Amino acid sequence: MRKSMLILVTASLLLTGCSLSTDKQTPTTPPPTQNEKPGTGGQSGNGGGNNTQNPPPSDPKTEAKSDKQVQDEIKEKLARMTQPKGYMLEYSSDGTVKGVKTLDDVAEQLRKKGYAPDIAKNLAKSFYKVESGNVKLVATEGWPGVFEDNKPATFTKKNKWTWTIEQKHPEDGLYEPHTAHYEVEVLKDGTYRLNVWTTKKL
Repeated sequence: MRKSMLILVTASLLLTGCSLSTDKQTPTTPPPTQNEKPGTGGQSGNGGGNNTQNPPPSDPKTEAKSDKQVQDEIKEKLARMTQPKGYMLEYSSDGTVKGVKTLDDVAEQLRKKGYAPDIAKNLAKSFYKVESGNVKLVATEGWPGVFEDNKPATFTKKNKWTWTIEQKHPEDGLYEPHTAHYEVEVLKDGTYRLNVWTTKKL
């Protein structure tokens, strides 16, 4: 009788020991919640670990561009903006400019196209006129100092965002030989603004 009791007690202790051992081996990490994905270390579905969000869109002005790339873009901009058609607003068959009523309206439209306010006002006064309540184009050859992107030009970095450019025009069919001087600024949105446009005799 004692033997059978001893066997029962021993068997009971063995079973209890197994149960305790099994409990100790149970992982303590809680299962992933609804917002968590398995295998992410408890982080919510973005790769785990640093829990970062998508970075904000970069500022085009601060994006890294080589000086050569900036110079190429400025050349293209100057070649377009210094041609008469660069500062010519849309007009109808009789020369009436569409969507403007005053020279101030013209200057504002030119400013939006990338001309500094002073240049925009000078262009408006030089190449537009108010007639019978409408704005009309003035027939002219345009300003001297048209930038030619297929000819040499000197680029100097004035500061982090501004470049000065000089280009010699020893032969000009409309104007006497001159050197054109420009200053172009990179704006916050990554576009360019023509701040200075002057000429001097060679």
